[in-house]
Amino acid sequence: MKNKSLVLLFLILMPSLILTGCTDEPMNLAPTIATPEANKTVITGRLLNDESSAPYTNTLVRLAEVYRNEQGEGAFALDQSFSPGTYTDENGYFVFNNLTPGEFVMVVGDPTVNYLIIVDETSKQAKIYKGDAGQILDIGTLSIDF
Repeated sequence: MKNKSLVLLFLILMPSLILTGCTDEPMNLAPTIATPEANKTVITGRLLNDESSAPYTNTLVRLAEVYRNEQGEGAFALDQSFSPGTYTDENGYFVFNNLTPGEFVMVVGDPTVNYLIIVDETSKQAKIYKGDAGQILDIGTLSIDF
């Protein structure tokens, strides 16, 4: 009788485990990314605090366009009126939809008040992201101190 009681108890508890969604898999918090329009690109990523791993929410992210001379040397410019900008969501994700393909430098925050330029760890120079036509560039998670 003990075994039957144990089986019955398991059968009673099992549906509640299924209904509560018990799982070891983490929830997918990333936004759904739409395929870019023809001859456009999408750039997406996530910003986390490098100390606490908390997401940066409602944080301005801008893309400064990279310009190159005949020798291939580059400089970037952020135009307050025309440079692409977006805000992070409640989980720290950002998405730039349907950009004109090109090279960009990422600027986090308001350039007139408080900002951070994302830097390449190896060169210690501004990191350049290249968005190609018809592609989604997922730069992954950036842990920053902003």
